[in-house]
Amino acid sequence: MTCLEEVTMAKTSYGLTFTMQCGQVGQCRFYFVATSGSEVKRYTTREELLELLGPISSPQEVFLLLDYDRYFVRCGEADGLQLAPGAMPASVIETADGWEATVLTMINDCPIHYAEVVVSVSRTGEVKELSRTPLQASNACAGRRPEGWVAQGTAFSGSMLADHFAVMAELEAASVTAFEVLAAELAHHGAPADLIERLHEAAREEIVHARETTAMARALGAEPKPPRIEPKPIRSLEAIALDNAVEGCVRETFGAAVGCYQAERACDPQIAALMQQLSADEIGHAALAFDLHDWILPQLSAAARARVIAARVAAVDALAAELQIEPDEALRELAGVPGPREAAKLHDTLRQELWLAGEITA
Repeated sequence: MTCLEEVTMAKTSYGLTFTMQCGQVGQCRFYFVATSGSEVKRYTTREELLELLGPISSPQEVFLLLDYDRYFVRCGEADGLQLAPGAMPASVIETADGWEATVLTMINDCPIHYAEVVVSVSRTGEVKELSRTPLQASNACAGRRPEGWVAQGTAFSGSMLADHFAVMAELEAASVTAFEVLAAELAHHGAPADLIERLHEAAREEIVHARETTAMARALGAEPKPPRIEPKPIRSLEAIALDNAVEGCVRETFGAAVGCYQAERACDPQIAALMQQLSADEIGHAALAFDLHDWILPQLSAAARARVIAARVAAVDALAAELQIEPDEALRELAGVPGPREAAKLHDTLRQELWLAGEITA
């Protein structure tokens, strides 16, 4: 077997790997593959990586360790990587006790929001954050995110407006998979044929949404990233209900409300027309989420129903905490993206008239 073949097998084989939560759904595997002559070895834990590196003795080793810890190392446009608006290029300096590095970290994935972080890295591999400065956010949060979806981050095109639609395009494309998977899962659990067909129709609508938002992003100068989704086994009805309560009844419903707001207030006529088209479909997807909730919940135990309701309440509260981001001026004016005050009003209206009004019951 050639060295290249052994490296390929090491990359695709499974077993014990370092896992962490990626975005808000799904687990990701991270490992490091190294060669020594003809020997190929996969290092699957942070401890094994530190054993390989020994004392951290170079900037390259600092960045490798930070990348493993899920920090983003952005060096600037010279290497093809663009920076988040307001971020400094990644840097590392040697100190008396080790190293000090400047990198990025994702602090929220819907809307996608980064922070610039200064960390200290000891020679034994201990990482400690010294400061964290939030940067501008994309304010994009659309569609139903499937289980196993991993946020790819913004395009960093230099235009917040373009990046906004690039992230939307990724989320809309991910929603296609979300509805297709959900249709297959509910068919497995014996859901009514009309619900299954509505899920397929929603997937077809999301294909159009992904195409239209991709076209808008490209017209504005950004290239959307394809969604990254790790396949998962068929879930239980309770797991589906938990996901639907969060992604459908809360987040997708709020996304539909925001879309309606943008359709009325976007100064760019093309963006206004696009948001009117998208929000009309998303209202139907939100209604579908509530219908799915009503079909699944009576089939669950009392304890399971309580867990679903608790998840919905937590999602409503979590969403409120995410609405404090002030949008870029172009997003607010041209795309009609609501600011914190307007978003909070939309959230409060949905909380009083829908989320706490008995439509979701135990």
